Amino acid sequence: MVTTSAPQVSQNGRVANLDALTRAADRDAVASMRASATPNVRRRIASQTADAGASAFMIAFLFAGCAVASAGPAFVIASVDPLSLSGILCTLGGAVILAILAATLGRWCYRRIRRLWMRRGTWTHRWRMQQLAVENRLNYIPVSGDLALVGTVLQTAGRGHWDTFRVLGGRFCMFGNVLPHGRAAEDRAPDGWGFFAVHLDAHVPHLLLTPRERTIAVRPPLVSIAGSQKLALDGEFDRHFELSAPAGYTRDPLQVITPDLMTLLIDRLPGSIVETHDNLLVVTTPEPYDFAHSAAWEQMNLLLDTVIPKPRP
Repeated sequence: MVTTSAPQVSQNGRVANLDALTRAADRDAVASMRASATPNVRRRIASQTADAGASAFMIAFLFAGCAVASAGPAFVIASVDPLSLSGILCTLGGAVILAILAATLGRWCYRRIRRLWMRRGTWTHRWRMQQLAVENRLNYIPVSGDLALVGTVLQTAGRGHWDTFRVLGGRFCMFGNVLPHGRAAEDRAPDGWGFFAVHLDAHVPHLLLTPRERTIAVRPPLVSIAGSQKLALDGEFDRHFELSAPAGYTRDPLQVITPDLMTLLIDRLPGSIVETHDNLLVVTTPEPYDFAHSAAWEQMNLLLDTVIPKPRP
Protein backbone atom coordinates (compact mmCIF):
# COMPACT_ATOMS: atom_id res chain seq x y z
CA MET A 1 0.00 0.00 0.00
CA VAL A 2 1.20 3.50 -0.76
CA THR A 3 1.80 5.02 2.65
CA THR A 4 0.77 8.54 3.52
CA SER A 5 0.45 10.59 6.64
CA ALA A 6 -2.61 12.47 7.82
CA PRO A 7 -2.96 16.15 6.91
CA GLN A 8 -2.77 18.66 9.71
CA VAL A 9 -6.46 19.21 10.28
CA SER A 10 -7.96 19.15 13.74
CA GLN A 11 -8.61 16.06 15.86
CA ASN A 12 -6.45 13.31 14.39
CA GLY A 13 -6.77 14.39 10.77
CA ARG A 14 -10.55 14.76 10.78
CA VAL A 15 -12.54 17.87 9.97
CA ALA A 16 -14.29 18.83 13.20
CA ASN A 17 -16.11 21.74 14.88
CA LEU A 18 -19.10 21.38 12.56
CA ASP A 19 -21.15 23.69 14.78
CA ALA A 20 -19.87 26.44 12.48
CA LEU A 21 -22.39 25.20 9.89
CA THR A 22 -25.30 26.49 11.98
CA ARG A 23 -23.57 29.27 13.88
CA ALA A 24 -25.47 32.56 14.06
CA ALA A 25 -24.07 34.92 11.49
CA ASP A 26 -22.01 37.90 12.59
CA ARG A 27 -23.49 40.53 10.29
CA ASP A 28 -20.49 42.84 10.59
CA ALA A 29 -18.10 39.98 9.78
CA VAL A 30 -20.23 38.86 6.82
CA ALA A 31 -20.35 42.42 5.50
CA SER A 32 -16.58 42.76 5.94
CA MET A 33 -15.98 39.52 4.04
CA ARG A 34 -18.19 40.70 1.20
CA ALA A 35 -16.55 44.12 1.08
CA SER A 36 -13.06 42.59 0.98
CA ALA A 37 -13.87 40.32 -1.98
CA THR A 38 -11.81 41.09 -5.06
CA PRO A 39 -13.51 42.31 -8.25
CA ASN A 40 -12.64 38.98 -9.89
CA VAL A 41 -14.44 37.04 -7.14
CA ARG A 42 -17.45 39.35 -7.40
CA ARG A 43 -17.63 38.84 -11.17
CA ARG A 44 -17.50 35.08 -10.85
CA ILE A 45 -20.18 35.01 -8.15
CA ALA A 46 -22.37 37.25 -10.32
CA SER A 47 -21.80 34.96 -13.31
CA GLN A 48 -22.75 31.86 -11.31
CA THR A 49 -25.84 33.66 -10.02
CA ALA A 50 -26.88 34.59 -13.56
CA ASP A 51 -26.35 31.01 -14.77
CA ALA A 52 -28.39 29.61 -11.88
CA GLY A 53 -31.16 32.15 -12.44
CA ALA A 54 -31.40 31.41 -16.17
CA SER A 55 -31.47 27.66 -15.59
CA ALA A 56 -34.08 27.99 -12.82
CA PHE A 57 -36.27 30.11 -15.11
CA MET A 58 -36.07 27.51 -17.88
CA ILE A 59 -37.02 24.71 -15.48
CA ALA A 60 -39.96 26.69 -14.11
CA PHE A 61 -41.04 27.52 -17.69
CA LEU A 62 -40.87 23.82 -18.58
CA PHE A 63 -43.09 22.91 -15.64
CA ALA A 64 -45.60 25.66 -16.44
CA GLY A 65 -45.70 24.60 -20.09
CA CYS A 66 -46.33 20.96 -19.18
CA ALA A 67 -49.06 21.99 -16.74
CA VAL A 68 -50.84 24.17 -19.33
CA ALA A 69 -50.53 21.54 -22.08
CA SER A 70 -51.78 18.73 -19.84
CA ALA A 71 -54.50 20.33 -17.72
CA GLY A 72 -55.38 23.39 -19.82
CA PRO A 73 -57.78 21.66 -22.26
CA ALA A 74 -59.81 20.22 -19.36
CA PHE A 75 -60.22 23.64 -17.75
CA VAL A 76 -61.12 25.25 -21.10
CA ILE A 77 -63.88 22.71 -21.65
CA ALA A 78 -65.11 23.18 -18.08
CA SER A 79 -65.27 26.96 -18.53
CA VAL A 80 -67.95 26.58 -21.24
CA ASP A 81 -70.50 25.18 -18.80
CA PRO A 82 -68.88 24.88 -15.34
CA LEU A 83 -72.07 23.74 -13.56
CA SER A 84 -72.86 20.83 -15.89
CA LEU A 85 -71.75 17.28 -15.18
CA SER A 86 -69.18 17.39 -17.96
CA GLY A 87 -67.87 20.73 -16.66
CA ILE A 88 -67.50 19.40 -13.14
CA LEU A 89 -65.76 16.23 -14.39
CA CYS A 90 -63.37 18.28 -16.53
CA THR A 91 -62.56 20.54 -13.58
CA LEU A 92 -61.86 17.53 -11.38
CA GLY A 93 -59.79 15.91 -14.14
CA GLY A 94 -57.71 19.04 -14.58
CA ALA A 95 -57.14 19.28 -10.83
CA VAL A 96 -56.04 15.63 -10.69
CA ILE A 97 -53.62 16.18 -13.59
CA LEU A 98 -52.13 19.23 -11.85
CA ALA A 99 -51.78 17.27 -8.60
CA ILE A 100 -49.96 14.44 -10.39
CA LEU A 101 -47.66 16.87 -12.16
CA ALA A 102 -46.90 18.67 -8.90
CA ALA A 103 -46.07 15.39 -7.16
CA THR A 104 -43.78 14.16 -9.94
CA LEU A 105 -42.43 16.77 -12.33
CA GLY A 106 -42.93 19.58 -9.80
CA ARG A 107 -40.93 17.73 -7.18
CA TRP A 108 -38.11 17.13 -9.66
CA CYS A 109 -38.15 20.80 -10.69
CA TYR A 110 -37.96 21.94 -7.07
CA ARG A 111 -34.97 19.71 -6.33
CA ARG A 112 -33.24 20.74 -9.53
CA ILE A 113 -33.69 24.45 -8.84
CA ARG A 114 -32.53 24.00 -5.24
CA ARG A 115 -29.34 22.31 -6.44
CA LEU A 116 -28.73 25.04 -8.99
CA TRP A 117 -28.95 27.74 -6.32
CA MET A 118 -26.71 25.68 -4.07
CA ARG A 119 -23.88 26.63 -6.44
CA ARG A 120 -24.54 30.32 -5.82
CA GLY A 121 -24.53 30.24 -2.04
CA THR A 122 -24.76 33.40 0.06
CA TRP A 123 -22.21 35.54 1.84
CA THR A 124 -23.48 34.13 5.14
CA HIS A 125 -22.77 30.63 3.82
CA ARG A 126 -19.30 31.68 2.70
CA TRP A 127 -18.62 33.27 6.11
CA ARG A 128 -19.61 30.02 7.85
CA MET A 129 -17.34 28.04 5.51
CA GLN A 130 -14.52 30.44 6.31
CA GLN A 131 -15.09 29.96 10.04
CA LEU A 132 -15.02 26.19 9.63
CA ALA A 133 -11.85 26.42 7.55
CA VAL A 134 -10.02 28.53 10.13
CA GLU A 135 -10.90 26.11 12.93
CA ASN A 136 -9.61 23.14 10.90
CA ARG A 137 -6.49 24.66 9.33
CA LEU A 138 -8.02 24.77 5.87
CA ASN A 139 -7.85 27.41 3.18
CA TYR A 140 -11.34 28.23 1.88
CA ILE A 141 -11.79 29.36 -1.74
CA PRO A 142 -15.38 30.55 -2.39
CA VAL A 143 -15.07 30.71 -6.21
CA SER A 144 -12.20 30.58 -8.66
CA GLY A 145 -11.59 30.31 -12.36
CA ASP A 146 -7.83 30.35 -12.02
CA LEU A 147 -7.32 27.38 -9.70
CA ALA A 148 -5.77 24.42 -11.53
CA LEU A 149 -8.17 21.57 -12.27
CA VAL A 150 -6.83 18.28 -10.89
CA GLY A 151 -7.30 14.99 -12.70
CA THR A 152 -8.25 14.13 -16.27
CA VAL A 153 -12.00 14.18 -15.59
CA LEU A 154 -12.06 17.78 -14.35
CA GLN A 155 -9.56 18.95 -16.96
CA THR A 156 -11.82 17.45 -19.64
CA ALA A 157 -15.27 18.31 -18.27
CA GLY A 158 -14.85 21.05 -15.66
CA ARG A 159 -14.64 24.86 -15.59
CA GLY A 160 -14.08 26.80 -12.41
CA HIS A 161 -14.29 25.95 -8.71
CA TRP A 162 -16.68 26.86 -5.94
CA ASP A 163 -16.69 25.93 -2.23
CA THR A 164 -13.18 24.50 -2.41
CA PHE A 165 -10.88 23.74 0.54
CA ARG A 166 -7.15 23.07 0.75
CA VAL A 167 -5.40 21.62 3.78
CA LEU A 168 -2.73 23.98 5.12
CA GLY A 169 0.70 22.55 5.85
CA GLY A 170 2.08 19.14 5.02
CA ARG A 171 1.15 17.30 1.86
CA PHE A 172 -1.19 18.62 -0.83
CA CYS A 173 -4.82 17.74 -0.05
CA MET A 174 -7.74 19.59 -1.62
CA PHE A 175 -11.47 18.99 -2.04
CA GLY A 176 -14.47 20.91 -3.30
CA ASN A 177 -16.74 21.45 -6.30
CA VAL A 178 -16.24 22.21 -9.98
CA LEU A 179 -18.76 23.48 -12.54
CA PRO A 180 -19.57 21.11 -15.43
CA HIS A 181 -18.31 21.92 -18.92
CA GLY A 182 -19.45 20.32 -22.13
CA ARG A 183 -22.33 18.09 -23.14
CA ALA A 184 -20.87 14.94 -21.58
CA ALA A 185 -20.40 16.73 -18.25
CA GLU A 186 -23.93 18.17 -18.32
CA ASP A 187 -25.19 14.64 -18.94
CA ARG A 188 -23.23 12.93 -16.19
CA ALA A 189 -22.94 15.74 -13.63
CA PRO A 190 -25.62 18.36 -14.38
CA ASP A 191 -25.27 19.98 -10.94
CA GLY A 192 -21.47 19.97 -10.97
CA TRP A 193 -18.58 17.73 -9.92
CA GLY A 194 -17.33 17.06 -6.41
CA PHE A 195 -13.68 16.09 -6.01
CA PHE A 196 -11.10 14.99 -3.45
CA ALA A 197 -7.39 15.10 -4.36
CA VAL A 198 -4.32 14.14 -2.35
CA HIS A 199 -0.61 13.68 -2.99
CA LEU A 200 0.81 10.23 -2.34
CA ASP A 201 4.27 9.44 -1.06
CA ALA A 202 5.31 7.56 -4.21
CA HIS A 203 4.92 8.06 -7.93
CA VAL A 204 2.27 5.74 -9.33
CA PRO A 205 1.16 4.84 -12.88
CA HIS A 206 -1.85 6.35 -14.62
CA LEU A 207 -4.70 4.17 -13.33
CA LEU A 208 -8.34 4.95 -14.04
CA LEU A 209 -11.20 3.34 -12.11
CA THR A 210 -14.60 4.06 -13.68
CA PRO A 211 -18.06 2.80 -12.69
CA ARG A 212 -19.77 0.35 -15.01
CA GLU A 213 -22.72 2.32 -16.37
CA ARG A 214 -25.94 0.34 -16.40
CA THR A 215 -27.94 2.57 -18.74
CA ILE A 216 -29.95 1.67 -21.83
CA ALA A 217 -28.25 4.28 -23.98
CA VAL A 218 -24.64 3.54 -24.80
CA ARG A 219 -22.60 6.60 -23.90
CA PRO A 220 -18.99 7.18 -24.92
CA PRO A 221 -16.50 7.17 -22.03
CA LEU A 222 -15.87 10.54 -20.44
CA VAL A 223 -12.13 9.88 -20.14
CA SER A 224 -9.80 7.12 -21.26
CA ILE A 225 -6.11 6.25 -21.23
CA ALA A 226 -4.59 5.87 -24.68
CA GLY A 227 -3.05 2.44 -25.23
CA SER A 228 -4.31 1.14 -21.90
CA GLN A 229 -5.26 -2.37 -20.86
CA LYS A 230 -8.25 -3.50 -18.82
CA LEU A 231 -7.45 -5.26 -15.56
CA ALA A 232 -9.81 -7.58 -13.71
CA LEU A 233 -10.68 -6.76 -10.11
CA ASP A 234 -11.35 -9.23 -7.33
CA GLY A 235 -14.83 -10.55 -6.61
CA GLU A 236 -17.73 -8.13 -6.51
CA PHE A 237 -15.59 -5.12 -7.43
CA ASP A 238 -15.36 -6.26 -11.05
CA ARG A 239 -19.17 -5.99 -11.30
CA HIS A 240 -19.10 -2.35 -10.22
CA PHE A 241 -15.92 -0.95 -11.76
CA GLU A 242 -13.71 -1.08 -14.82
CA LEU A 243 -9.99 -0.54 -14.23
CA SER A 244 -7.67 0.79 -16.94
CA ALA A 245 -3.89 0.65 -16.59
CA PRO A 246 -0.91 1.31 -18.88
CA ALA A 247 -0.01 -1.53 -21.23
CA GLY A 248 2.44 -3.89 -19.57
CA TYR A 249 1.52 -2.84 -16.03
CA THR A 250 1.92 -5.92 -13.82
CA ARG A 251 1.82 -4.67 -10.23
CA ASP A 252 -1.21 -5.16 -8.02
CA PRO A 253 -3.43 -2.07 -8.56
CA LEU A 254 -5.14 -2.72 -5.22
CA GLN A 255 -1.99 -1.43 -3.55
CA VAL A 256 -2.97 2.03 -4.81
CA ILE A 257 -6.76 1.91 -5.30
CA THR A 258 -7.57 -0.12 -2.21
CA PRO A 259 -10.60 -2.36 -1.56
CA ASP A 260 -11.60 -0.04 1.29
CA LEU A 261 -11.79 2.89 -1.12
CA MET A 262 -13.87 0.93 -3.65
CA THR A 263 -16.23 -0.22 -0.91
CA LEU A 264 -16.68 3.40 0.19
CA LEU A 265 -17.47 4.42 -3.39
CA ILE A 266 -20.10 1.70 -3.76
CA ASP A 267 -21.76 2.43 -0.41
CA ARG A 268 -21.51 6.22 -0.13
CA LEU A 269 -20.30 7.77 -3.42
CA PRO A 270 -21.85 5.84 -6.33
CA GLY A 271 -20.82 6.84 -9.84
CA SER A 272 -17.44 8.16 -8.71
CA ILE A 273 -14.26 7.99 -10.81
CA VAL A 274 -10.82 7.40 -9.27
CA GLU A 275 -7.61 8.35 -11.03
CA THR A 276 -3.96 8.11 -10.06
CA HIS A 277 -1.14 9.76 -11.94
CA ASP A 278 2.42 10.57 -10.85
CA ASN A 279 1.95 11.17 -7.10
CA LEU A 280 -1.69 12.29 -7.18
CA LEU A 281 -4.91 10.43 -6.36
CA VAL A 282 -8.21 12.06 -7.34
CA VAL A 283 -11.75 10.92 -6.51
CA THR A 284 -14.33 12.68 -8.70
CA THR A 285 -18.04 12.38 -7.88
CA PRO A 286 -20.94 13.18 -10.27
CA GLU A 287 -22.64 15.38 -7.67
CA PRO A 288 -21.24 18.42 -5.86
CA TYR A 289 -20.75 18.41 -2.10
CA ASP A 290 -23.23 20.49 -0.14
CA PHE A 291 -20.85 21.71 2.54
CA ALA A 292 -23.66 23.48 4.37
CA HIS A 293 -24.69 20.10 5.76
CA SER A 294 -22.74 17.74 8.02
CA ALA A 295 -23.33 14.77 5.67
CA ALA A 296 -20.81 16.20 3.19
CA TRP A 297 -18.19 16.56 5.93
CA GLU A 298 -18.85 13.01 7.07
CA GLN A 299 -18.02 11.88 3.54
CA MET A 300 -14.86 14.00 3.58
CA ASN A 301 -13.80 12.40 6.86
CA LEU A 302 -14.48 8.94 5.44
CA LEU A 303 -12.27 9.76 2.46
CA LEU A 304 -9.57 11.15 4.74
CA ASP A 305 -9.69 7.99 6.85
CA THR A 306 -9.69 5.69 3.80
CA VAL A 307 -7.28 7.36 1.41
CA ILE A 308 -4.86 8.76 4.01
CA PRO A 309 -4.01 6.01 6.51
CA LYS A 310 -3.11 7.28 9.95
CA PRO A 311 0.45 6.66 11.15
CA ARG A 312 0.88 3.80 13.56
CA PRO A 313 1.45 4.81 17.20
